[in-house]
Amino acid sequence: MCGSRQDLGKGIATLPSFGRFALADEHSHYRGLVGLPKGLGDPDLAGLRSAVWAIVRLDAGDAAEALFADDGSFEGLHFRSGFVVHRGGRRSALDLLTRLGCDPAGWAGGLLRFSGADGVAVAGADGFAEAGDEALAFAGPRGEARCGRSGLARAGAGGTAEGGDRALAVVDRLGSARCGTCGLAVARSDAVAAAGADGVAVALGRDCVVEAGWGGAAIAAGPVRLIRVGRSGIGIVRASAKAIAVDEDGLCLHPQPLARYTLVRLGRGAVLLYGVQDGGPLRQLVGGSDCAPDGGTFVFRDGSWYPAAWEIDIYALDPDRGWAVTDEGAEASRRPAAPDLRAPPQDQPWWRVAAYHDPASRCTERWPAPGDTVVLTRPVPDAAQDEEGRVARDWTGLPWGRGDLSLPEGSTCMLVRIETPSEADERGAVSCRGGDILYHGNLRGAVAALVAMGADPEGMGLDIALAGEGGVARVNPGRNPAGGSPMASQGVMEEDETDPDNWADVPMLTGDPARPMRPSLAVAGPAGIAICAGEAHAGADGVAWALDRGSARVLGCGIAVGAFGQAVAGSDGIAWIRDPTGRWGPLGRRSLGVPPQAEVGSRGLAVCAAPGGRATAAAAGIAVVAEGGSATCGALGLAVCLRSGGLASAGRDAVAVAARGNVCGLTGALLVARDETGRWVHGRVGEDGIAESVPYVAAGGRFLPRVVVLPRAARRGGSDRSGATRRRRS
Repeated sequence: MCGSRQDLGKGIATLPSFGRFALADEHSHYRGLVGLPKGLGDPDLAGLRSAVWAIVRLDAGDAAEALFADDGSFEGLHFRSGFVVHRGGRRSALDLLTRLGCDPAGWAGGLLRFSGADGVAVAGADGFAEAGDEALAFAGPRGEARCGRSGLARAGAGGTAEGGDRALAVVDRLGSARCGTCGLAVARSDAVAAAGADGVAVALGRDCVVEAGWGGAAIAAGPVRLIRVGRSGIGIVRASAKAIAVDEDGLCLHPQPLARYTLVRLGRGAVLLYGVQDGGPLRQLVGGSDCAPDGGTFVFRDGSWYPAAWEIDIYALDPDRGWAVTDEGAEASRRPAAPDLRAPPQDQPWWRVAAYHDPASRCTERWPAPGDTVVLTRPVPDAAQDEEGRVARDWTGLPWGRGDLSLPEGSTCMLVRIETPSEADERGAVSCRGGDILYHGNLRGAVAALVAMGADPEGMGLDIALAGEGGVARVNPGRNPAGGSPMASQGVMEEDETDPDNWADVPMLTGDPARPMRPSLAVAGPAGIAICAGEAHAGADGVAWALDRGSARVLGCGIAVGAFGQAVAGSDGIAWIRDPTGRWGPLGRRSLGVPPQAEVGSRGLAVCAAPGGRATAAAAGIAVVAEGGSATCGALGLAVCLRSGGLASAGRDAVAVAARGNVCGLTGALLVARDETGRWVHGRVGEDGIAESVPYVAAGGRFLPRVVVLPRAARRGGSDRSGATRRRRS
């Protein structure tokens, strides 16, 4: 096995696609090409950093010489001739090598990691990892990653990470990212990014090339060497750019004053909105106009534009900048990354343990008396409580968490104290009527509180998976025991070669009381991975993936992925609600109660690809919604609505952009929207009659307050007579 192209010092040797070959006589002073017999040896010497590999057969007449390192370890084989039996992508080459009888266990470092059906491939030191189907993929120090189907793909040190299908593709260190189908791409540090299909492509960092595909957007926060916005895309540069390229009908927003000698190239209909040194209103440069003919390149100098030549090496990027931030933010100090539910903090009352696991929970600080029973149940609505906060109606739950009862995926739950439990039904559930509500919060905090009270987690009617730093906590969904359609999971996150089809079925959470499914909880530590259909929690720099309507939460620098539920990430993290057209789409749409939500802390990225969803980012963060829904950011952030409908809301001195929607913001926010003629309209809150917190729509080249048309019944309700009639009827 070897790379299809190898450097011979004074030239590149390229192997044929099939058939016999031999090194030319003029290269007789070279020892030959380098290959790995049965995949064993040093992948770098064999040219396996390239994307195209070859399988070469050495016949009896083909001379070969073993190559050893200084420490005596085997590194490969020198050969000058052979027969190419296959040339193609990495996966196909490795598949063929496996079929020829080679043992993958002996292959060099994490040279590969494939997956199938339920996805995930992790890889190691020397990189590469592909995934597919319900995906995930990662890779190691030497990078690359790929993906497919339901996406993700992360990469590392060496960079790359491609994406595809439902996509995402994050990168780090030595740049790139690409994407496809439902897009996204991120890429910090050495950047590049790209995207495609449904677009986005963010590249937070200094030297970066950012593009965007069909769906638009191409954000680059911070100083950049080059930002390139694809056709009909939206590019935003919060600091300064040395070069700006905008394709046809695209928009690039550069709120800061342009630096001297900034290069700009605009396609027909492309628009550049830029600031000036005197602090006045933004100026506009339009491609195809008299001052910027099609395809022309201009340089900004002394407040004016002059024709210039496009001379910039977009690949001359600084390789020494990383993006991983070690500060986990305030959230990390309040909540542990990976708790051991069997060993809560010593001598701590249960309510402190619960708050330790769920800072947003509400607790009644009292211990249950001896003989009392604590019941785990779904949230009791206010209408079912009396004035003292006791359960006033029949409401069933699991005593000490033991039994079979469904809970809504990703929703909150309660712990209720009762003195004398009723007789348990066939599922082990008892009535909570007359009980005191002790706890209201997420499932993780409830389980930790029960353990602190003395309950045994092994006996609970829950599927719980725990993992420490760098570990994998996964509750693997199986088949519906009630006879419904099977529910697939997303990723076999183990690093062994276990066939996912051989895993035992484990019931998944459904939220439907008519089907006896068990609630699930997965908690992983820093750099760990948590996957389940209920609550998935991961520590800093980890990945939390929630299926269907579940809730995914991760600390700083991590990635939270959701489908129809909630994805929450800490500071410098990524919260992503993926495109809902995967295998779980039909079920999710039928059971959808609230809009999908992506939330992220300061300096993070929240993206919601589900129609009608919500994306929320804290200060200096970025919030993007694909279609409909709302994007909200804090101070100095970015809020973007890419396609039809939706509302982009910006904090103080932030930016809100809507391609075909509404915009609003606080004082100093910059609002940008496209009107019905395709013209981009912009203005600042507090100036030009634009009020704070009022939604505006672009029309006729200016902003107009959005008019809400009330239903006829609501309009009638304004008169005293109709109001009196309404009171009499009530």
